[in-house]
Amino acid sequence: MSQDHNQDLDSGVNDELALASVFDAAGDAEWRALVEKALKGKEFDKVMLSKSYDDIPVEALYTAGSARIDAQPQGREGAWDISASH
Repeated sequence: MSQDHNQDLDSGVNDELALASVFDAAGDAEWRALVEKALKGKEFDKVMLSKSYDDIPVEALYTAGSARIDAQPQGREGAWDISASH
């Protein structure tokens, strides 16, 4: 890519998302359809799902909609002030 093209991508977009901004957002169903096509007949659950060493299920894709808990606030009310005396 040319430097001018990279600057166009970065203008007004968070640097981490600059590359992603040139693609249309895809939903879960569209993502799954593309993955199944790439798997060429292999069973999705056998290839894309796994478990960690301590038997925790690991999904192939995590989204805000699939989260099992609500997002946590950045700060806590009544946060402690931790300090040390000299």
